[in-house]
Amino acid sequence: MKRDLGLLRRILLVIEAADDGRGRDFKIEFDDVEPEIVYGHLKLLLEALFIDGIESQAIGHELIYPTRLTWEGHDFLDAIRDDNIWQKTQAALVKVSGGASVEVVKAFAVYAAKEILGIQ
Repeated sequence: MKRDLGLLRRILLVIEAADDGRGRDFKIEFDDVEPEIVYGHLKLLLEALFIDGIESQAIGHELIYPTRLTWEGHDFLDAIRDDNIWQKTQAALVKVSGGASVEVVKAFAVYAAKEILGIQ
């Protein structure tokens, strides 16, 4: 599976919107993304400590039910939340063959936000 930063962003936005502060778990599904791909990206978010969640075993496959964003998850999402900043970030990623570390993506998004705000 190839890491899809756009999907990670979508997942983080869904988790943030669904978090009621009570730590309830929920399932994330997208009509246009295979469940295995969503699972793989949830696993990446857990490994990066961007989310907390409950991992469980079902017959033949694993599931992850996110419960909340962590501090790091909120920071990353805040950097890439704005659609204009996200579009600039994606355009910059194309220049580096479409891939970069999460730290580089976040740093560029912060730079783009400062540029938009006139802060340099």
